[in-house]
Amino acid sequence: SGKSSVLEGIVGRSFLPRGHGIVTRRPLVLQLYNTAGPGSGNGGDGDELDDEEDSYREGRSSIAANSTVDGEPTEGEEWGEFLHLPGKRFTSFRDIRNEISRDTDRLVGKNKGINPTPIYLKIYSPRVLSLTMVDLPGIAKVAVGDQPEDIEEQIRNMCLQYISNPNAIILAVTCATHDIANSD
Repeated sequence: SGKSSVLEGIVGRSFLPRGHGIVTRRPLVLQLYNTAGPGSGNGGDGDELDDEEDSYREGRSSIAANSTVDGEPTEGEEWGEFLHLPGKRFTSFRDIRNEISRDTDRLVGKNKGINPTPIYLKIYSPRVLSLTMVDLPGIAKVAVGDQPEDIEEQIRNMCLQYISNPNAIILAVTCATHDIANSD
């Protein structure tokens, strides 16, 4: 229904696995770190709003001002790191997507089951806000294929572990093509 697409929109990169049914089968703890230096318009010198306003008036954004090739950061300016692969830096977001799928399949298998063990991913970029988000599986009402019969309860319990934190901000995403009044 678009939950992962919302997260990719915040990061500004496509890096999450795609498919039908339950694609997010483990929690993904996504930690974003802004790598922009002081005075870049993304933090540090106290004049962030003035710098951004000047950039807007001059027809350039702080993202474009910090980039060197077609508005995209140069090689090495953006990267990801997984907690389960310490010291390994992923500069290709396609490789990040593949590693999420590989590690999910390693722990859960390919049967579309779920597992509450999170994947920890850090993204470093001058284009993000420093923020931590968690991508969770969507609610499934009916078990499909080799999924356990209690898949709905497993997902609900997994989600409750994260959303019961009083400091959590919950972003619920529903498919725009469905009537929300008749949805769960």
